[in-house]
Amino acid sequence: MRQKVFVKKILLIGIIIVALSFSILPAFGSDSVSHKIIVKIPVIQAMSIETRNATSSGEEVVTRYEVPNPSDEDLARGYVENEDVATLAVTSNVDWKVTVRAKNRYLGTSYDGTYKKPVSDLLVRCIGGYEPVTTHSKVIVEKEPGIFNLDLDYKTKFHRQEYKPGSYDATLVYTISSRA
Repeated sequence: MRQKVFVKKILLIGIIIVALSFSILPAFGSDSVSHKIIVKIPVIQAMSIETRNATSSGEEVVTRYEVPNPSDEDLARGYVENEDVATLAVTSNVDWKVTVRAKNRYLGTSYDGTYKKPVSDLLVRCIGGYEPVTTHSKVIVEKEPGIFNLDLDYKTKFHRQEYKPGSYDATLVYTISSRA
């Protein structure tokens, strides 16, 4: 009887040793190792603007646009259009957008001081149709990652009945940012 109990104990110890060896074996007998590698690529964006008067660059660029005096034909048509006034050079490794805003609510005052020309009479086109400029940022272009040279066109509305000669210009702020 003792011999049967002894054999059972030995058999049980053997089973436990075999079971443990199978659970430990992969940890000691493994030839492969895995690692988790995390690479973070920062957002890289750059923008510059080239106009007839100046060049500037950064995430925010400022330019000044002098509104030309309208001819009689321009007044009859209701606007003056200037194409390819400036070029935005954009580089981005993520989806991006450019916004524009004016620093002032008015393009200026007539020489006689009786008329203030609203900045919303100035329209900007980058891709697509013209957008009126305001003191609040407005998206004028959205694109995917890449390198782009984009022409800017300006149109200034004139109302024959309201127009008075003056010195009119706008300081425009263009800002590049990531699209959400």
